[in-house]
Amino acid sequence: MKKILTSVGLVAIGAASAQAATPLDRSYYAPNPALTSPERSKLWSVSASLRGFYDDNYFTSPSSYIDPATGAVLKPRSSFGFEVSPRASLNAALEQTFIGLSYQYSLRWYADRKTNSADHSHQADLNLNHSFSENLKLEAKDSFVLSQEPQLLDPSVVTAPLRRSNLDNLRNAADLSLHADISRAFSTTFGYANTLYDYKQSGAGGYAANLDRMEHLAKIDFRWNAQPNTIALIGYQYGLIDHTSKDSLLSFDPLKTLAMSDSKIRDNHSHYIFAGADQTFANQILASVRVGAQITEYPNALAGSEKNSTTPYADANLSYGYSKGGSVQLGVRHARNQTDVTYINLADQTATLDQETTTIYASLTHQITANLMGSLVGQVQDSTFNGGKDSNGTKYKQTDDLYMIGFSLNYKFNEYWGAELGYNYDRLDSEINARGFTRNRVFIGLRASY
Repeated sequence: MKKILTSVGLVAIGAASAQAATPLDRSYYAPNPALTSPERSKLWSVSASLRGFYDDNYFTSPSSYIDPATGAVLKPRSSFGFEVSPRASLNAALEQTFIGLSYQYSLRWYADRKTNSADHSHQADLNLNHSFSENLKLEAKDSFVLSQEPQLLDPSVVTAPLRRSNLDNLRNAADLSLHADISRAFSTTFGYANTLYDYKQSGAGGYAANLDRMEHLAKIDFRWNAQPNTIALIGYQYGLIDHTSKDSLLSFDPLKTLAMSDSKIRDNHSHYIFAGADQTFANQILASVRVGAQITEYPNALAGSEKNSTTPYADANLSYGYSKGGSVQLGVRHARNQTDVTYINLADQTATLDQETTTIYASLTHQITANLMGSLVGQVQDSTFNGGKDSNGTKYKQTDDLYMIGFSLNYKFNEYWGAELGYNYDRLDSEINARGFTRNRVFIGLRASY
């Protein structure tokens, strides 16, 4: 029984629950944020922040962009504004069960916008962990997001759209897994994850046509406790992506008279086969590595497109808690993902099906003084489009390179009040014309928690 209580307690401390941050704060997207001190100390907690900000490209527009719908030349728009973001959470650690619930709302008002001057974001998270016995544990998670910001919809790998949508977009990610100890040396974990994307920019050629989808992922692995601090494993995952929009992919074919206008041509299913290990060093450094292959098939692809593809698959991360208030996390991931770009060559019957992406991320949190905390978060993402051919018949292999960095300082006046200052920089370099952009944001504000 003591082992069960210890396990649940560790889960409670390490459960993925967003910190009291907002979409203005890059740390909002940091991998696996931990519970804050107030959340760990009592059953419920509330917090709120009030910030002033400046955003020099809040529509993430290129330096000069021609709107295909109106023909107007659009340039980056900047604005001062303010953000109000309350948050409430419930964290209950019972004898064999941990339940975590949280909800956060963000209102950002832009002085530059005469109409629709405010953006609204909602995020709700559920974490449930239950130990049936010392050998059998269940974990369930659900994360719901309604927002315009792409980094909030996809916090780990920013898939699409990299360009900001000015309408609400919905993403709901659910994950269920069961861990069973077969013996002292061997164990297994299996589960199922489901992610729904629903973009409100409807119509032919819109984000909904390209990105509305349901993603399914079944997973299983077998683990060997080779040493007290070493776990070796082999695993398999089966992923299925089902595009759900009824809108046409092509703006000039809104009635979908052409087969290539159907979003179903981008459906795919993948087999992930990998091996890996988890290693703990001196109870301070945690390392995790998964390396293998991803075999992807596109059953509805156009006649000229490749029907299958085999690419590397890798997911590795390292975390180091070097002091009471200091930690470092590094990670890299390589896999396929969906994209908001659908390049269709009518003559060759080919289309852009997805992307192959390598993502490198890092985060640093450091206790500068007893009351001053600093954080630095960065991410680099290189994506190559898969499918389609140019006018010379050459495979369409253009790339996107995304860079994101954020820095923040948090000063705590006392247990309940604090001040914060932050800066975020985003840059997209793209080989596609009129797609790349840069964006700078700075904010300063107050935060209260109880």
